[in-house]
Amino acid sequence: PQRIFYVEAHGTGTPVGDPIEANCLSRFFNRSSLEPPLLIGSIKSNLGHTEGAAGIAGLIKVAMCMHHRAIPPNMQFTSLNRRIAAQRYNLHVVQHSVPFPPSSDTDPVAIGINSFGMGGNNVH
Repeated sequence: PQRIFYVEAHGTGTPVGDPIEANCLSRFFNRSSLEPPLLIGSIKSNLGHTEGAAGIAGLIKVAMCMHHRAIPPNMQFTSLNRRIAAQRYNLHVVQHSVPFPPSSDTDPVAIGINSFGMGGNNVH
């Protein structure tokens, strides 16, 4: 988990769903303030919810991020839901383009993707 520097979240922008997802990711990765933050974002800020194609849209975004070696900002992000414990777990929403950290064959860059299905299927 420590190699993952960015998670492409399901991130629907809902008052209940986002805190559940973000706090779960935060507790799992449990980044201290002494470590680099866990960056999160969602393609939905760019495209809206693509319903059944949401997971593949996130995967395509991550592939493009890897190609360009940068994470694009979340569009129209203004404030974090107060129910998200971002400071406590060193979680940051990407608000400007962020270049990938240095990597090598022995220390690769890793990215996570979360996707939730309408029928209750969850994938990471």
